[in-house]
Amino acid sequence: MKKLILCIIIFFSTAIFKNANAQVSVNINIGSQPVWGPVGYDYAEYYYMPDMDMYYYVPRHQFVYLSNGNWVFSASLPARYRNYDLNNTYKVVINEPRAYLHYNVDRVRYSRYRGNHNQVIIRNSNEPKYYVVKVIPTTMVTMATLMDITKNMAAMDMVIMVMEMAMAMKKVMVMERGTGMIKASIN
Repeated sequence: MKKLILCIIIFFSTAIFKNANAQVSVNINIGSQPVWGPVGYDYAEYYYMPDMDMYYYVPRHQFVYLSNGNWVFSASLPARYRNYDLNNTYKVVINEPRAYLHYNVDRVRYSRYRGNHNQVIIRNSNEPKYYVVKVIPTTMVTMATLMDITKNMAAMDMVIMVMEMAMAMKKVMVMERGTGMIKASIN
């Protein structure tokens, strides 16, 4: 607890007397993948879904499908698949630009996955990489867990302040998502 208070005092004194600038580069594709996406991939550009003969563009969260000979990008499934369960359809990860342009090849190549409902999805995974977001540090220093935070706004303001403090001090901030709770620590 004393370390936490000391860190907060240092942060505020730094903010008062000196304007600290910190640059942080974060590239996290894991967090942008839908919870119904397949596990085992640190990066996914497209999912091809053989059961529906369509793609999902992960960075923009859009379904990509043919309609009257044209490629359509949509935030929702087409009407014929509105009730389709995305948790139970097989997804093939394709990491190439404009993967849908190879539709004729993909359709044949991945047809063997039609009707396959045995793929583990992110939502059902126990892999920690799907629950951790790291800000890349320049220095790593271990410190005890700061707090367990519930969903109220005052706590979220505290998290933002602690994250800014960690970035200013060039430490790593780790946020772990758990059941109804966020656990924050500085490593």
